[in-house]
Amino acid sequence: MTSRLALRPVDRADYSVIARINTDPELMRHIHTGVPHQHDECSVDLERGITAWHDDGFGPFVTELLDGTVVGTVGFGRPAWCPEAMPGPDVGWTVLQAHQRHGYATEAAAASIGWFFRAGLGSRLVGIHNTDNPASGAVMRRLGLRWLRQAVHPQCQYPIELWETTAPEWRAR
Repeated sequence: MTSRLALRPVDRADYSVIARINTDPELMRHIHTGVPHQHDECSVDLERGITAWHDDGFGPFVTELLDGTVVGTVGFGRPAWCPEAMPGPDVGWTVLQAHQRHGYATEAAAASIGWFFRAGLGSRLVGIHNTDNPASGAVMRRLGLRWLRQAVHPQCQYPIELWETTAPEWRAR
């Protein structure tokens, strides 16, 4: 939790949140293939998030204003699709358009990263973004992540950037 946001692990009641994000063409434009998901794929996306919490002890958080208004999601995954990032995990966020440009992505990501390291869930995190999405790179800079390298998305062949931070770097910032 922050002074403006509540973060909670995604659960089965959050299908509508996942569907709202993952079927939105603008929000999905910079994620993997850039193609919005179909509603049946959103059920798989939700189950993947729930399974991550069960198997890894981390996964996606639903991010809400303190009045319960959904802002988006933030959280962690294992980017097996990106060998340069492994062993991961990676941190990422998606903010609904109505809530963009209010600092919520940076605030939610900072809270989740702090939680991750305080919980002892790992000593390193990466951030991955499509270079056509400079706003995501700006969030990584504001978070104090360190630029690691440029690579090519192995399936989609567009340029991506990898950023990282370690637990000691995060604590020292």
